[in-house]
Amino acid sequence: MGDSQSCSRCQGPSTVGFLEDKGERGSINASRVLSWISGAAKTGPLGGAKVLGKERLPVTAYRCEACGHLDLFVH
Repeated sequence: MGDSQSCSRCQGPSTVGFLEDKGERGSINASRVLSWISGAAKTGPLGGAKVLGKERLPVTAYRCEACGHLDLFVH
């Protein structure tokens, strides 16, 4: 997928971007790109998601310039 794509809702022009994860992994300024993780979500004893050993893929977002719709893709 390139830097532009048509919107799945209105077929308007869309611009590539990403969704930010503002998790606090030891720092108030921690910032990561959102990932898709395989399998159903399960939480550990402290409430965090169990992700060890799970497949992770980056999520790319396309925002429609006409209607604002977001299309998300995993590569």
